[in-house]
Amino acid sequence: MARHLIASVAGLASVLLLAACGPSSYMMTMEVRKPSESPIDLNGKTISEGSGYAPVDIGLLAVKRGGDLTLTGNGKVVGTTAFAAINMTRGNSGGYTTPDPDTGDLAKLTVQNGEIIGLYYGIAGNGSRQNTEVVINGGTIKGTAENDNAGIYNPQKGTLTINGGTIEGAVGIYVKAGDVTTTVDGGTIKGIGVKADFSHNGSGINNTGDAFVVENCGYPGGAPAVSITGGTFKSTNGYQLGYYEYGDVDIATVRTENANI
Repeated sequence: MARHLIASVAGLASVLLLAACGPSSYMMTMEVRKPSESPIDLNGKTISEGSGYAPVDIGLLAVKRGGDLTLTGNGKVVGTTAFAAINMTRGNSGGYTTPDPDTGDLAKLTVQNGEIIGLYYGIAGNGSRQNTEVVINGGTIKGTAENDNAGIYNPQKGTLTINGGTIEGAVGIYVKAGDVTTTVDGGTIKGIGVKADFSHNGSGINNTGDAFVVENCGYPGGAPAVSITGGTFKSTNGYQLGYYEYGDVDIATVRTENANI
């Protein structure tokens, strides 16, 4: 039977990965907890899960409330069966870890380089747990499931800033709430899924094939506010930018300027 290994990164100056973590008989989960401003230097190595690892809403890495994680070192975080490679805040999956409250201290993630690859999502939040900040300065973030996946899934109130890198999935980025900004050097967002009509999913996404989806659906984090001032948006089969509404909702804000759409 596989065992569970939970590593905590809290208040360390830095973490240097000297060897690959997994696959093994361990179900590897790493949490970044308060107080923490900890860079993890992947050092060209890979963090991956062990066999049998499939807890929902837990992810391979989790940034808990008060955590401030920077990923660098051109390595990989690969979750081939995990819900997401990185979760913003921690849910309660199978009782293996203490969940974060719905509100509280900021959870922050900065990605400088490397690859973040998850099954359904590379990076994912939770629509019930607000106050996150994600900054992508480089690297590649991908979802790899056959269809309903996204590079980044942002259903919570918080900020998502794309300064560079490549974000790719059936839908590249899928937003349901929060303040979302792709800045002047906004990287490349790719949607490679089959083209499909929009349909609401109350616990994740349904693929549309679009590069960037804004869904205004009355989630607890409020109507999305999106400002796109740069970047390149590519869709193999859908739209570069798709906006959809579900239910009786407040007005969302979507502004585009100087982007390659």
